[in-house]
Amino acid sequence: MSDQSADAHCWPHSNAMNTAEINRMALRIGMFQRRGLQLLQAEAFSDRCLLRDRDMDDRRACVECKHLQASGTCAAKQAALPKTMFHRCHKFGWQVPRS
Repeated sequence: MSDQSADAHCWPHSNAMNTAEINRMALRIGMFQRRGLQLLQAEAFSDRCLLRDRDMDDRRACVECKHLQASGTCAAKQAALPKTMFHRCHKFGWQVPRS
């Protein structure tokens, strides 16, 4: 079965995740774990990101940003916010997850 036919009954036609969303979630969970979240936290936050993406919400979290340092501070702003708090930041830059 092709991804296209498998996705025929998935988002946006239902609440089920489509192939691209599943792949993105797996990458996010790995990245969030490497950035200090425990597995259950990483999974829960990935779910929140999925809903944010579907709602086309433009807020981002520090844990998704390339400027997040191991210390939890931002290299661009020298500030520390909760890693999983959605907010708008003009210095945000996507951290590309490794596959």
